[in-house]
Amino acid sequence: MRSTPLLHLLILQPLLLVALAGQGQLQKIYLHPKAPGTERQSAIIDSLSFLPLAHKVSLSKGGNQYLMLATDHFLITDYPEKAIHVFTKEGAFVGTIDYGKADGLSPAYEAAGNRVVFYGDNKQFSLTRKDRIQIARDWARPGNRKYFRKYCVSLSDPQLALRPETPTGQDLLQTRPLYDGLSWSGQITTSSLYDDSIAYELKLYSGDQFLKGYFPYNPEDEPWYRYTQENLALTALGGKGHYLLTRPYCDTVYRMQGDSIVPAYQLVLPLENSLPASFFSKSFRNRTERENFMRNNGWMLRQPYIYEETPRQLYFAVRYLANFDTYVYNKQTGTTWKAKNIRADSSHYNVSVFGGQGLPRSGRRFYKLLRAGELVQFFEKHKSVPVPAPLERFLAGRPDAEAPVIVSFTFKD
Repeated sequence: MRSTPLLHLLILQPLLLVALAGQGQLQKIYLHPKAPGTERQSAIIDSLSFLPLAHKVSLSKGGNQYLMLATDHFLITDYPEKAIHVFTKEGAFVGTIDYGKADGLSPAYEAAGNRVVFYGDNKQFSLTRKDRIQIARDWARPGNRKYFRKYCVSLSDPQLALRPETPTGQDLLQTRPLYDGLSWSGQITTSSLYDDSIAYELKLYSGDQFLKGYFPYNPEDEPWYRYTQENLALTALGGKGHYLLTRPYCDTVYRMQGDSIVPAYQLVLPLENSLPASFFSKSFRNRTERENFMRNNGWMLRQPYIYEETPRQLYFAVRYLANFDTYVYNKQTGTTWKAKNIRADSSHYNVSVFGGQGLPRSGRRFYKLLRAGELVQFFEKHKSVPVPAPLERFLAGRPDAEAPVIVSFTFKD
């Protein structure tokens, strides 16, 4: 990325962020990773609903099936079978995508084309870190396309056929859609191959043209980014151009609206979970030294990730140097709970909706795959609890224990 007068002006952005911070109150979230506090799930979420799926897909206890949301469909990816089962939003089976030819490539849903995209490395080549940096710096060269593979499946295609495509500049830049034709990239790395003194953790693009950068750092030798590759994270909220943003090794959650970014929340952790000042000033001598530091300080902060913000609560995760946990923060009481300590009761059919990772969402509603056996066991033990209408006929048919049911919910306001 070459420097331009616009980029030089953007060096002043940290000062702008400080000035903007005064426009809103920074809310502090006191977080103790060892805190044992518990809460009832029914006090945090509501609108619990169930959708049995009309097809003999089995959910293994090993958790090798994952739910993705499309505009008009639910998609269950079965990694061992290299298949994606497609259902309507009413639960009717549409068909199965066989992605054996795209083995090794992770699927992602692309709303703009209503399609599933598989993109990743071409196995015929073995790229070093140096190769990848050179490709990223010269991404427009047509010869760089051969190092990657891309397949797409249109969900409007009755055959759900897997078709090869040529990778685009946006693929090589690893950008993601934003709004109004804009896209963003949050990949962060350092290397002596860079000859620029400034790079940006958050980069905005129009098509494949760089527009603007935020959070400058030294791409040649920033101490805390040496011998690693990190990624900034954006979470879309209600309203066009409204996001919450988190950065690696930073305890602050930022609010992004349009082209302005201001601090919104700050995690306050015990000293034992906070990175020492030397982490930001003293470079690691090699990759092994960095890996040893991370392994020996596994509960120090690496990066928060935001899943949902409501007027009442914040649902988020924290990635530590060698651990991971999810939390729910109540803004009104200032209380934070570990998600795994939030207990479901009979009012929620003993179905725990929180897991170790984030859940797919559409608008305000979150979705999770559930094995039918969990519901069968509950209603066999609690005969007096009324069965929800969408489940009556399904459960009366004595479904297989591994049959899939989608449970969805929203957070209480």
